[in-house]
Amino acid sequence: MIFWYCFRKNCFRFFLWIAGLVALVGCAPEAATESAEVRVVNTDALRSGKYDIPRLIDSMEFISLAQFDDERVVGSVDKVIERGQKLFLLDRTGNRVWVYDRQANRLTIIGHQGTAPGEFVEATDLVLSTDAPELYVIGNRDWGVISYDLDGRFLGEHRLERAPLQGGYLSGHDALCIKSGLEPPFDVWCYNVKTWQEKGRLFPLPEDIPVMTMAFSGKLKNCGSRLFYNYPTSSLIYEIESPRHVRPLIQVTGKGFWPEERKLDIPAFLAEGHRRNLEHLVTYQITPSASLFYVFLKDHLEAFLWFPESDHLYSMQNIREHPLLRLVNYPPSVGCTDDGAFFFALSPEWKEFVIQQDQVAEVVPQFVSRALWDAIDEANKPVLVKIRFRDVEKTR
Repeated sequence: MIFWYCFRKNCFRFFLWIAGLVALVGCAPEAATESAEVRVVNTDALRSGKYDIPRLIDSMEFISLAQFDDERVVGSVDKVIERGQKLFLLDRTGNRVWVYDRQANRLTIIGHQGTAPGEFVEATDLVLSTDAPELYVIGNRDWGVISYDLDGRFLGEHRLERAPLQGGYLSGHDALCIKSGLEPPFDVWCYNVKTWQEKGRLFPLPEDIPVMTMAFSGKLKNCGSRLFYNYPTSSLIYEIESPRHVRPLIQVTGKGFWPEERKLDIPAFLAEGHRRNLEHLVTYQITPSASLFYVFLKDHLEAFLWFPESDHLYSMQNIREHPLLRLVNYPPSVGCTDDGAFFFALSPEWKEFVIQQDQVAEVVPQFVSRALWDAIDEANKPVLVKIRFRDVEKTR
């Protein structure tokens, strides 16, 4: 199913692009002594029993962005950031940032494809400052970062010495951290957003590690004010605490993963991963109340929903077949909030799957109104759903 989906969405080019990046990094020296702080999410220790996914959902909020006008979203929603009463949506295919209010009214469009000041050739990431009303579009034109205010006014463009791929904002440090490089090493560099001077370098490359052939992981991302980094080709996630200090936070383990007792032996992990082509973490969303991990298991992506307070874990094998299951399991969520909610983008492929499974009556109007259902069409005007999950094991 995942490969059929990828064929329809043409996302194999994304996988091929990622596969071409040889992500080789080593851990910061100060992080290696903090192994006791690492939380382990063991995907082999799933609780038995099947659950209906509506029981796992505490609340759902649908946000239609159709606008009922002639302008279409060129591509798809790759990232959603909620700040106050505004939603900022990164459309990498259309090279735009869409800004909406909570009533789904479009406020403005930030940037577009071009070479003039305030324009970008290709937007690879969107970052919002938590210290100032400012946002940054990571672009590949001359290795630039473009800054705007929250109303979309162009503030400036800043050239970097290394190609920026992803970014994240380090709260309280006036620092924008960038995962850099078109080829190894894929280090993380932090810059002062007032002076654009380097403040620190994280994850220097170990020199004795063989070249990896596949690297789907390695995501640098914010969830609210916290900044996380997934160690490429592995299943270990760090929290970046300052421009010069990180700490290992969470590791997803299970069949095919590196043994738990050696979870911080990253050089050995990479060397063994090169030989065994280990399963690995693809991407993640971490909130204080729940977290989502998307793991590549042999031939498909699978989502694991984890509640850190109770350590309860759910995945596809826990959940009975249901039209909402495809929403949660694939494609991955496109954003998260400080209070534990996750954003997903409803797609025409998801709608087609529901129709093919003859489950329309379960979705319309129980979950999706007819107006929203009709808005999910080939015009690709996105419908967002904001979901909060509950731990059903804890309430038993």
